[in-house]
Amino acid sequence: MAPSAGTSNTADSDDAIIVQDAAVADPALKSASTPSPTSLLIMLIGALGFVALLVGSHYVPTLANPLRVAALVWFFVFGAAHVSLASRR
Repeated sequence: MAPSAGTSNTADSDDAIIVQDAAVADPALKSASTPSPTSLLIMLIGALGFVALLVGSHYVPTLANPLRVAALVWFFVFGAAHVSLASRR
């Protein structure tokens, strides 16, 4: 017999409690999901610089193509730095 719409399935709630307990018991699980402050700073600088270069290319039409190329290079350099920092952990 299937549970009615008003009843809850206790197996699902037990699984959620087990997952939460595992994250609390093993600090490596918790820290793997939380990026380091350095990684967050690299991500923030990368995103702000990328957007700034794209906005600059919009406001200075004569330099639009070089600024867009610089934005693309900026994006990949800071993306690689962010990935390398995340993989070192």
